[in-house]
Amino acid sequence: MERLEGNPLYGRVALGHAVSLIKGGGSIGQGKQALVALAGNEEVLPTDRAEARFLLALQAIGEEDELNYEKYRTELGEDQNASYFLVRLEELKRTKNLLAVAKSLPAVNADNGAKFLSEIKTKKGVTETESGLLYEALKEGTGEMPTAEDEVEVHYHGSLINGEVFDSSVDRGEPSKFRVGGVIKGWTEALQLMKVGAKWKLYIPSDLAYGERGNNSIGPNEVLIFEVELLGITPEEEPESLLTDVNQTVDPQGETNQTLVPVPAKMIEPTNVEVPKPLPKPERTEPVEENSTE
Repeated sequence: MERLEGNPLYGRVALGHAVSLIKGGGSIGQGKQALVALAGNEEVLPTDRAEARFLLALQAIGEEDELNYEKYRTELGEDQNASYFLVRLEELKRTKNLLAVAKSLPAVNADNGAKFLSEIKTKKGVTETESGLLYEALKEGTGEMPTAEDEVEVHYHGSLINGEVFDSSVDRGEPSKFRVGGVIKGWTEALQLMKVGAKWKLYIPSDLAYGERGNNSIGPNEVLIFEVELLGITPEEEPESLLTDVNQTVDPQGETNQTLVPVPAKMIEPTNVEVPKPLPKPERTEPVEENSTE
């Protein structure tokens, strides 16, 4: 590369050359050396030196080289001309960290959840079902057991294994109503094992809860803990009568607009109405069998 240190454009040319070497993939080492040389070159513009350090720090992030990342970040922090690059670098670093955490979170949660459940299984009074659901009866009920089609009224308090509460009807001070078959699998299974009046503590594996997708404040592969009290089964509503109230009349537009007053029997004048005589019944004939012979 032709040396142009005396030219103000040298810094830009050197930056472009270094970046092309790194992007090419085959000469990453040469590209980094070019950036290191540029970062220490006092003959180029201060902003070009700052950008070279910025690019070196970015390369260190990509290589997970914390030592060099801190080195170039510190140099940028000491350079009054590098405030933009420093802010941008720290933003990208946070994004990189967040992406790394997001990628690893499902595996971390699954591992922590498995360890937690294995410990809970050994706890006295805890029962495990075939699906892997764990429950502990805090209070036995004496009422009926709901089916998947029933609507139930419950109080519940939900938390993660770290103790963080994500939802609680108890805290809201108002029980919830829902169909047994319309909630997460762990709830549907547990409620059909409970009797009205029972209070259980559920330890729900992620595959019986929200799985890898999570839900709002619930992360991927999170084990959920619920204290659930089955308050009652909501009775089915009776179907509305198809008959109109005898004391109401409906106009052609369908609006009720008048109350009928029953007419006393003595106000009804008798009328001479001739009742038609019934028609005579036809004579019964037996079916004739075809092709009969005398």
